[in-house]
Amino acid sequence: IYNTSHYSIKSNTSYQTCRYIGDMMGLIYKENRRLFNYYGPMPKLKIFAYSSMAEFRTAANKLGVGQAASGFFTPVNGGAIYLPYISVFIQHPRVLLFHEGTHQFVHNAIHMRVPAIYQKYFDKAHKIINTTPIWLNEGLATYLETAQYNGMGLDIGRVNVSRLTYLQYMLKQSINPDVMEVVKRKYGQPFSKEHYSVAWALVYYLRHDANPIEQKRRRQKLKKYIDSVKLGFWRSDYKKKFKEKFIKNNKPIDDFDVSLRIYVGKQSFEKFQEIIVGKGKDFEEWEQNWIQWVKKLNPNAPYGGTDLGESTQNGAL
Repeated sequence: IYNTSHYSIKSNTSYQTCRYIGDMMGLIYKENRRLFNYYGPMPKLKIFAYSSMAEFRTAANKLGVGQAASGFFTPVNGGAIYLPYISVFIQHPRVLLFHEGTHQFVHNAIHMRVPAIYQKYFDKAHKIINTTPIWLNEGLATYLETAQYNGMGLDIGRVNVSRLTYLQYMLKQSINPDVMEVVKRKYGQPFSKEHYSVAWALVYYLRHDANPIEQKRRRQKLKKYIDSVKLGFWRSDYKKKFKEKFIKNNKPIDDFDVSLRIYVGKQSFEKFQEIIVGKGKDFEEWEQNWIQWVKKLNPNAPYGGTDLGESTQNGAL
């Protein structure tokens, strides 16, 4: 067992491994705070690292996650990351920790908190509800999983080579991804390799450009979108609107989880159209411009050829 200011790590590997995990996660925690400009309260974040795949599978099965490939974050039982601390698909487990660590941070910092006056109607597991669209959740995780330690801190914002090369391969084959379909995707629906690649490229587009003025403009749009997510996509009177939408007879509506997924999927696209594409702008035209931008990215350059990494000033979302 190894405890840091923000994490509690439990493992049957070694104390040195626990300490390494704690050090690396402390760095990604710092980057997440900066990126999302969130310095509010955060519970002690838990990580369980197993020395073998078999032990990990046993733990996953107990949580009802029978098909977990290489690790996951779950909000069940207070929330924790579970992973086998072994290389999977020739990938260092640090990559998975950064990916799942971002999901863990998003859960506590971006997901909408049920307004205090209505929390009495919800059990502990539903006091934070998932209003982060799946494209954004996975896009941010695949964006931050490429972080590399540079001796002082994390170098983030590097190209995700596997996601970019797969997406560029599709485009060369004239298989244009359906961005609208990815942005509208709901939790519970399959999220394929194509979906992950598009989600990463959308976040990367909203974080990077060779033109610093354009890069700043895009980052401001992403910040505005995320701010909307935090309030359940309602701009004002969100407490009242939350009650009208999800509470009836002093309790959550029947099929609350299903209704929430449908609502988030719908709002995800509508706010994307309004904030990212722009009111009155043509989505297909925006999509074609995005595709041309993706085609020009260089998978062999640290930042895809944009030459503007997260080390530049004003790196926060």
